[in-house]
Amino acid sequence: MLSLLCCVLLLSACGDDDGATLPDASVAIDAGHDGGAPDAGASDAGSDAGGCGVRVTATIGPEGGTLAHCDGASLVVPPGAMSSAAELSIERVASPLAPVSPYVLAGPAFTFDAPGVLFSDSVDVVLPHDGGQRMEMAVQGEEEWIFFESCEVTETTISQSFRALGTFVALHDPTPYPERLTGLGEGRIDFTFGGIDDEIDVDPEGHAIDEDPGEGRTLTLLFRRSAESLVQVDLRFTISPEGEVTPAQIQHYDGSVGEIWSADVFAWPDDLAVTITRDEAGAIEGTVDATLHYGPDQTRPFTATFSARSELYRYPPERACELPEG
Repeated sequence: MLSLLCCVLLLSACGDDDGATLPDASVAIDAGHDGGAPDAGASDAGSDAGGCGVRVTATIGPEGGTLAHCDGASLVVPPGAMSSAAELSIERVASPLAPVSPYVLAGPAFTFDAPGVLFSDSVDVVLPHDGGQRMEMAVQGEEEWIFFESCEVTETTISQSFRALGTFVALHDPTPYPERLTGLGEGRIDFTFGGIDDEIDVDPEGHAIDEDPGEGRTLTLLFRRSAESLVQVDLRFTISPEGEVTPAQIQHYDGSVGEIWSADVFAWPDDLAVTITRDEAGAIEGTVDATLHYGPDQTRPFTATFSARSELYRYPPERACELPEG
């Protein structure tokens, strides 16, 4: 969810189709200093000075090269990305911003800088991390870290391609999420669609999940039945930081005819009426009174009552090496 926002905010930072591959640098510049081994990293790894000089610099030109910080960060400039030689720098941040819950720092934060340089090709920002699941990369905004999809994650580093630099860090979510999505949660929906009554349970093929905990999240209730032909009802809600639940989308799919009927708050806000409550024990109850759409002209009424109990889940981050230009 937030990765898309980052691409909007960092239009100039998004690489092109060739930005996914780490190039073979024609000049390898080790800009680290002697002074100890790199910091192994931890959830609070950005709070100390590290194992070498805080700031390292090197001059790189049109031939390309790699600037490496001995704490594990590097900047890979492919040949032709710079029109003339300029000084580039990597500086370890002494006191990085704290990420929003449930994320923790997975390594030091670094500021990458190339004053006055306009890269004509994507350069690769490589960061160290201390391991863990759901590793993500973020760039510092005015008051918070802005997440985006990383290109590649190894056992010790995370990387992505950019045409603009800034302050970057590796973050990860230590929450022990379930490995499988199918069957999470429980619930039941009784509904009438197109004059036909039906009922479907969440278990064992659907799921009831709270996604993306933190400042805002999504509640998804997927009621699915595959006997004879697949039939499913997908209810999605947004949950504000204050806990207010707002309907976002309803879909009905019938595999016997291959039709998806839907209504969402953006296209048809007046056709989507939902009430939903959740008590202190987590039990969810609600009603739906909607008009679903199929194609440009067809509509059908959809009414339902539902109950559910959700589980916490977050989809693993995707790996997008070919960020769009804008």
